Formats: sequence, C-alpha cells, structure tokens
Amino acid sequence: GRYAEVAREMLLSGDWVTPQLNFSVFLNKPPLPYWLTALTFSVTGQTEYARVWEAIVGLLLIFVTTELGRTLANWRSGLLAGVVLRTSGGFFLVSRLLRPDLLMTLCLSVTLLGFVKACQSQLSQAGRVATETQCSALESTASENAATWWLVLSAASLGVAVLTKGMVNVVLAGGVIGGMFVCFRCWTLLRHVRWLPVFGVFFMVVAPWHILAGMRNEGFWWDYVVNQHFLFFFDKKFPRDSLPDSLTVFWGAF
Repeated sequence: GRYAEVAREMLLSGDWVTPQLNFSVFLNKPPLPYWLTALTFSVTGQTEYARVWEAIVGLLLIFVTTELGRTLANWRSGLLAGVVLRTSGGFFLVSRLLRPDLLMTLCLSVTLLGFVKACQSQLSQAGRVATETQCSALESTASENAATWWLVLSAASLGVAVLTKGMVNVVLAGGVIGGMFVCFRCWTLLRHVRWLPVFGVFFMVVAPWHILAGMRNEGFWWDYVVNQHFLFFFDKKFPRDSLPDSLTVFWGAF
C-alpha cells in the first residue's frame, strides 16, 4: 500500500522528482517503482491493475533466468531453472505485489547475463586464436565490439537497478561479477573492452534523477547516500525507523 500511495501522490502533485508519502518528502528509496505504478495509474486508473507491470517483470525474469541457465550450461539446465523459479512460492507472491524487489532482481539478472555473454565472446575469441595459426583483425574487432555491447547492456541494467532500490545493487553485482572474473578468467575483458561507453551508459541512467533530487532537496546527499545507505547497513540510521533481525534469525533464514 505504501508504494501505491507514493505513486498516487506523485500523480496528484505532478512532482516526479521528489516522491512523497502522506504529502511529506519520502526519499528513502529511488523513484522508479513509483514511476511505473504512477504511469499505470494514469492509464488504468487507481485500481488493482497497477500490479500489471510487476507481473510483466515476473514473466521477464523467468525468461532471463532460463537464458542465463542456458548460457552457463545448456538448454535443459536453463529450462529447469525457469521452471524452478516459476513454481517457487515466494516468486509467485512477490510478482503480485507493488514492491521494488522483483524489478531489482530482474535488473541484476540481466546485469549478470550481459557479463557472462561478454566473457563468452572473449573466451571464444581466445580459443580461436589458440587453435588457428592466423586470426583476422576483423574477427578480433567483432569480438571486442560484442563484448563491449554486452557490457553496455549490463551497465544500463545495473543503472536501472540503482534507480529501483539504491546503491546496494552495485555492491551485489560487483561481488558476483568479481567472483565470475576469477572463475571464468575473463582478464582479457579489462584490455579489450571499450570501457568509456560502459561507464557512460551507467551514469547516464543513474545521474539525472540523483542530480535533480539533490538540487531540489537540501540535505539529500547526506541523508540518501550516507544515512540511508551507509549508516543503515550498520543499523546507525537516523531516525532509527526500522528494527533489524537478530543474527540468529538472519543466519537461520539464510
């Protein structure tokens, strides 16, 4: 209900930069889920059909999970991964709720899929170089272009994830991708990918809203970056408006 109310007030106020809850500034989370719900409200009215974008995200996540499994292993593994996801109770529940978590999961999955595809394009190129006496410069350039474009997709998707649920997505994606670098030995990516468009796309997605929100709301950078992200992680956020689970509960759930 909270996410629906923020979207409703966004439509009423006409302010798509500063979310409000109970008509007070509510910058705890980025605005993308509110935008999607508000846009749906503008088409369907303030009805239960606002959930439709969340259902579409769930369907896309099944497809991306299947493709990720196929890319990492084979079609059988990919289809099995999609079926396991589709028949999971938690997934069925969350794909019917107006929450940012499913969209964040989709964006992180696309981020990882793009990285895996980029790694594979470089590994296949390295394999051709190792098995052939000659490798044309054209083939090498095509491989580098493919890797760059897959990483551009990853960067754009990671940027959307940040607009969905904050900078924690950079930590989550960075940790997994760091491990994948080691497992896949994709060190050639560091040398052969054009990183300027990769980082450029990420900042083009992330920067505009953060800059506008900072310009319109005094204290935004301290509260949003330091308080809501860094201090929240250590349970030092002010005001302390949420209670953490105990370590026993956390590890038990994990």
